[in-house]
Amino acid sequence: MSGPERRLSSADCGHCGAHSDDASRFCGDCGRAVRLACGFCGATVPFRRFCANCGLLLRRSLLEPGRAAIAVPQPQAQAQPVADVSRLHDTAVEGAVSRATPPDELTTKIRAAGADIVGERRKVVVLFSDVSGFTAMSEKMDPEEIHGIMNECFTGLVDVIYRYEGYIDKFIGDCIMALFGAPLAHEDDVARALFASLEMEQWLAEYSETLEKRTGVGLGMHSGVNYGTVVAGGLGSDLRMDYTVIGDTVNVASRLESAAQRGETFVSETVHAVGRRQFQFRDVEPLTLKGKQRPVPAFALVAARDDPEPIRGVDEFELVLVGRDAQLAQVRAAGADALASGGGVVSLIGEPGVGKSRLAVEFLQSAGVATTRTLRAACLSYTTRAPYYLFQELLKSWAGVAPSDTPDVVRAELQGALGSLDADLGEWEPYLQVLLAPGDEAAAEALANLDPQTRQRLTDRAIVETLHAIAGSGSVVVACDDLHWIDEASERVLGRLVDGVTDVPLLVLAIYRQEFDPKWPESSWTRLRLEALPDDHTRALVSALLGGAELPEAFVELVGSKSSGNPYFVEEVLRSFVDSGALTRVGGEWRLDEDADAADVPDALQAVIMGRLDSTPEECRRIMQIASVIGHEFGSDMLGELGWGLSEAAASLEYLRSLGMLTETQPVPEQRHAFRQEFVREVSYETLLLSARRELHGQVADATEQLQGRGASPALLLDHSVKAQRWANGVQYALRSAAEARDVYANRAAAAYYDQALELMDRVAEDDPAHDGSRDRIAVLEGLGAVHSLMGEYDESMTAYEGMLEQTGSLQETAPDEGRVRRAEALRSLASVHVRRGEYDQA
Repeated sequence: MSGPERRLSSADCGHCGAHSDDASRFCGDCGRAVRLACGFCGATVPFRRFCANCGLLLRRSLLEPGRAAIAVPQPQAQAQPVADVSRLHDTAVEGAVSRATPPDELTTKIRAAGADIVGERRKVVVLFSDVSGFTAMSEKMDPEEIHGIMNECFTGLVDVIYRYEGYIDKFIGDCIMALFGAPLAHEDDVARALFASLEMEQWLAEYSETLEKRTGVGLGMHSGVNYGTVVAGGLGSDLRMDYTVIGDTVNVASRLESAAQRGETFVSETVHAVGRRQFQFRDVEPLTLKGKQRPVPAFALVAARDDPEPIRGVDEFELVLVGRDAQLAQVRAAGADALASGGGVVSLIGEPGVGKSRLAVEFLQSAGVATTRTLRAACLSYTTRAPYYLFQELLKSWAGVAPSDTPDVVRAELQGALGSLDADLGEWEPYLQVLLAPGDEAAAEALANLDPQTRQRLTDRAIVETLHAIAGSGSVVVACDDLHWIDEASERVLGRLVDGVTDVPLLVLAIYRQEFDPKWPESSWTRLRLEALPDDHTRALVSALLGGAELPEAFVELVGSKSSGNPYFVEEVLRSFVDSGALTRVGGEWRLDEDADAADVPDALQAVIMGRLDSTPEECRRIMQIASVIGHEFGSDMLGELGWGLSEAAASLEYLRSLGMLTETQPVPEQRHAFRQEFVREVSYETLLLSARRELHGQVADATEQLQGRGASPALLLDHSVKAQRWANGVQYALRSAAEARDVYANRAAAAYYDQALELMDRVAEDDPAHDGSRDRIAVLEGLGAVHSLMGEYDESMTAYEGMLEQTGSLQETAPDEGRVRRAEALRSLASVHVRRGEYDQA
């Protein structure tokens, strides 16, 4: 037989196919090798890819495909066989990784994610450790012995990394790349990486000492550690998907390792900042690293400190209010005074997480206040230019209006709520209807004949008189949270409400950060500024949260020092102790593990929250990410519109509520949730890739319009469109937002929307140079000129109208008649500004 039908025997020539005797080493027809010597075991075997005696890869030529392999001469008996270090390395790595046992939770997470691991942005610790000495061994030792040494070495080092729950990203030659913080985050990933590096160095030093005594050859290691943001996720093909990270954080870690000498571990400035409380470092000269324009600060890791500031984590406790007795008594007294004497204002002021909202809840649940009607709403970061947002939410709360209600449903609910009041407020119904249902064309038509100033004035009166009427039917508390994000119109109305608050039994409970500085009458205003808890109150809070459990003083002090007296930080640090298993409830009592002080809690609250997020099932983390895009508060209807099954979402939401990450704000008719703290939302949002954020913001914008139609807030749609980089959509929503602002005479907000529309038009032009946006630009500049003129800002108004005039030239090229009309309007607008300034000749 010949050709493809013939099977080659063990002695057939791989080049010409001629048959040779089994004892022959070379082909009798072409002279090429048919048998060769294995470089590892020395056996003479048929020419194949692997040695039939020991299984190692046989040496092949680097010639083009189809050429026969070059035979490796049989070594002389007295010569040491030459080791194939590359092959030995590969098999040693495979053996080490297979023998070491990764953490169960890490294995479970990766298996659950499979090839669908979603890319994330995360803060991760990257460790590079390079082992040196194998090449020197290959020149003096038997290959089989080298293979055994490699196996032992890599197995020992990998085992240390897994013990600290690191993740082996890859091997690059003799260098191990390990991750701490991805795929799973811990509250102390920097400490874990540094402990692992020290232990790896110690293990290798002891192993090398033994090895050198036996063989005369030793091993060494040098490492680099960096901490920062990376893109983490699956990279590969459909057949193989590896979890890895990429980014400058990885590059710097690799270059720190290259700069370190044998026996050294160089760390970055970020690692040093977090680890200095637990580890000793020595300064090194700033390093000149490839790809960096300036020298990079670096430090050499010396050892773990003898006097570390230990750290750990906890969960599963009831929320309590501690250390605020005096403030609570003040709020209660001021509130009772205000409601009894005709009204007043109480402000709770402080930094994020200091306990303002918690104190407010305790006050609202107080005897006497709990029976008082309460209207509560919070401002949001993206509604600072959405006119009347705060009062829209307050009045929706009062009337029982849901976000998805149609204008007709809103009208029925509003009429029912107005009918329940003692006062006749029928004249204000159209103004309130437009506020609660912006898409109601019939209500808008009823106010169409009013000029903006009059409409604004009457809308303000409608809100204030409605709240007064509600209070007239029984005392009421109006709780306004996060006023540092209040919009201009709401701030104006709130000021007017406060001005007249002494005439009715109405208490305004105002909650905000220090940057908000309202100018309200002192006579009816009580201000409470909340500060961080002192040490004794922080210890009392820890004890109360844990049901009075007697724990080591060092542990309690640790929680206090890391939380800086911030009650929310205290809660989150304790939660991380429970999550880690260091603190457990046994028979109703809390018990602390003996070595609970062995790890470090990160300074950044982000690390604590990230650790808690990673402890949840994948579907819960995904809901948190999607919800973070929707906003601080979100409904189950929105999750459904985005593709989540109701039963699946309900189970995940219930679990997240049990962890204290979410809170239910409305059970029926449409369940709504909110992030318990804005920090949790921010951390969830930051894990999303920029591309994923853009896509999700676009999906949320579409879903919002689908659910709410014309009633959807254009400010909200604008925010999502900008973040989705849908510039053209953003232009239209900015124009709608500006128009709504002008309708209620919120000219400052309108001007800001017009300015934003111009910026978005520039983005549209960048993406599509052929796009003709002259019409939209003329409309924007016309509106901008008008609002600046109304505010008496005539220079800015002139600039806008001059820009409008310039744009009419472009329009005349494509639409001559329309262009001439718009040019005349621009000139007339310029003339009107000159008249307002008394410049009659120019006019």
